[in-house]
Amino acid sequence: MGQEDYAEPRRTLKIGDSGSDVKGLQKAINRTFKNRDLGRRVPNDSKMTKEICKKGALAARMVGVPEDQVKNAEKKDDSHKRIETRFQDLLRYHDKLSDKQVKNGKKFTDKFLKDLEEEAISADSDQINEYFRYSDFNASDGNVVPEYSKDALRRLVVNYLTRLREESGAAVYISSGYRTVPPEGNTNAACGGASQSWHAYTLHGSTSSPNVGVASDHKSATWSPQKVQAFYDEINVDALGYYSNFTHVDNRGYRSRWQGGY
Repeated sequence: MGQEDYAEPRRTLKIGDSGSDVKGLQKAINRTFKNRDLGRRVPNDSKMTKEICKKGALAARMVGVPEDQVKNAEKKDDSHKRIETRFQDLLRYHDKLSDKQVKNGKKFTDKFLKDLEEEAISADSDQINEYFRYSDFNASDGNVVPEYSKDALRRLVVNYLTRLREESGAAVYISSGYRTVPPEGNTNAACGGASQSWHAYTLHGSTSSPNVGVASDHKSATWSPQKVQAFYDEINVDALGYYSNFTHVDNRGYRSRWQGGY
């Protein structure tokens, strides 16, 4: 499990440090969260921050980095927070962890994800994460996102929209999520949607066969559609529609690119 494009861990990292070794750490943190469908990624800007220390500690526990290696990243005094080379090494190269450490990491992750899910359900069953709700994607005629579409929608939000939200540092506005088709409604046809549009969630899923993928059209509060589209292409989203005043993405399971109008 290599990261040849970044420098090997060679120093203890502190808040304010920068360089390719910091980028290597950021990449490892983001990979850990992506593999667990968690929208807690850190920006890839080559600079150490309090956020990296906090999220780095969580990511390290998820892969099984020993607690004595993690504690210094969570010191109350920010000027003394630090991430040693051993911490970086184990987070970046999981094959250096013992079987017991890997097992401990899985145990921690399973409990963390279960607690997170229960907390979200008890607090608000509509909440996907700190940025998005299922109701943000409801159809314009009032029809709500089907229950069998929610897992695919959560994956779309976590893997695509949340990454955009965190990388841009600004709100993401949903212009079109779920669109209805008869007999539920007709919002897909009303807006000129394709007959098999991935916005028509009911065409691609059912109570007996949940959605493989769903779609969202949206725009960033600060980034141009062109910058949003370049970002999505860089992170290799499944399907990407290039439009002049918004962006379409969906997680259909295979690559697709097209140029739209508007």
